[in-house]
Amino acid sequence: MASMVRTATLWPITLSRRTGVAIALVVLLALRIWMALTLRVNSDETQHLHIVWCWTQGLLPYRDVFDNHAPLFHILYAPLLAAFGERADIVPLMRLAVLPWFALTLWLTWRVGTVLFNRHIGWIAALITALQPTFFTRSVEFRPDDAWAAAWMATLLFAASGPPTPQRALRCGLLAGLALAFSIKSGVLILAALLAAALVLALLTWQRRAPGALATLRMAAMTAAGGVVLPATIAIAFAAAGAWAAIRYCLFVHNVADGLGRWSHAGWRLWALPLLLPVLTLAMHEMLRDRGDAYKAGLRAWILGVAGLYATLRIGYQPLLDKQDVLPLVPMLAPFVAALLVRWTNRTTRRIAVGAVALLELTLALHNGRPWRDDAEQYSRELHTLLQLSSPTEYVMDDKAESIFRQRPSYWVLENVTLHRLGDGSIRDDIAAQLVADRVGVGVFERERGSDFDFVQHNYVAIAPHVDVAGKLLGTARAGDRLDFDVAVPNRYAILSNSGRVAGTLDGERYTAPRDLEAGPHEFVPQQDDVWTLETARAAALGYTPLIGPVVPSAPR
Repeated sequence: MASMVRTATLWPITLSRRTGVAIALVVLLALRIWMALTLRVNSDETQHLHIVWCWTQGLLPYRDVFDNHAPLFHILYAPLLAAFGERADIVPLMRLAVLPWFALTLWLTWRVGTVLFNRHIGWIAALITALQPTFFTRSVEFRPDDAWAAAWMATLLFAASGPPTPQRALRCGLLAGLALAFSIKSGVLILAALLAAALVLALLTWQRRAPGALATLRMAAMTAAGGVVLPATIAIAFAAAGAWAAIRYCLFVHNVADGLGRWSHAGWRLWALPLLLPVLTLAMHEMLRDRGDAYKAGLRAWILGVAGLYATLRIGYQPLLDKQDVLPLVPMLAPFVAALLVRWTNRTTRRIAVGAVALLELTLALHNGRPWRDDAEQYSRELHTLLQLSSPTEYVMDDKAESIFRQRPSYWVLENVTLHRLGDGSIRDDIAAQLVADRVGVGVFERERGSDFDFVQHNYVAIAPHVDVAGKLLGTARAGDRLDFDVAVPNRYAILSNSGRVAGTLDGERYTAPRDLEAGPHEFVPQQDDVWTLETARAAALGYTPLIGPVVPSAPR
């Protein structure tokens, strides 16, 4: 009878908790989908999607198309993009396709928190990770960092799920290699993991509890053996395709440029590691003093060391800081934040504290993402315009592959490292020459600098937000006046007037329809007073007219 009473009493509580978790998951899923459909498109997303598209077209990245990211993520998503086809709403659709990585990372965070501490702390850690503002918004975007964070957390989970054995070390190495195949930024994580392991060994030696040297070397060898399998396979495959020099340059040489970003003014950041290391070492030492479960204490110290060292190396020595770099950091730190919340609160105040943290995180995440504003729609309209104004066989000039489904005339993508290298002359600027050679009639110009900026100013006009076509503003002229102009980009052009009526002579011949114009000087003599413009025939046929004033590149997205 007593047993029946306990069951009847506890069942509503158990059901309530399960229902609460289910409701929370449904709400979280709904928010993620809402954000995926509305979040402002980041230019990194279009760059990644363009590389995915290139795989569907038989183009080999690095050799045929520039990219400075690891290849595995793009390869995995090529079949899905091919199935969706060429469509203007492709970014929201592909964002939905990275949702499983988010779910996997949360599950792995829960498991790591459970292994290191307990299930309760694991749940709190997963909640903190899910709603952390930067993690929430950046993981919505279509980028390899989503898979990278999951692969790294899987590496930590495998390391923490049992006693160290050669087989476990091999599997951890394989997963670390998987993370490296998703993102070369894994190199910083791997370095942090090695330094943290060295710290743990040093502290255990000082405490006279270090494992044997032979066992340590065997574990390190097995981890390294597993870690090289996938990266070596990828390297061999690209080398066999004749792209070894290209992939070596794009992934390693290109990304390390003298004076890049914060490397030009390091200042106090050089002291980040020396200043943090004593504090981190002390925290790890305190964790290792827990004699209740020495192995679990060692894991806690190691993972905390990995997180702390990774953050320090990024902040102190990385030339360019990107918000997506926190995607593996947040789930690493979350179990420790959750453990502190549990330690510093009692059962009543804990619920209030966790609820307050979750509410604050959610508020900031919604503020950053603003899902009530459909900012993704603006890019979908832009992509629709770009696809309308070009055929699949034509080149479209864009800064970071905003057209996604079109090849670019210039090899280079104008991301931050490329802009730096163009500025210091370490790579050759051929943008203007390629615009001419490939008769590029449409593009997105927001990052051009110097002579490229001047070339765009004089030879392209804006016909929609972020979309420009080859053309010129010829100005106001009276009937019989002579309008002299130069064409730099050969294309088929139309003459337009504000009134919509066009009569006159172009290069001495009566103008009746759009005409192919080669590079060089031309003249137009109107037969009426009006304001005259020149733009590509395709833009004119689709009803696009130049906006007032020449194209002025806006702030990049």
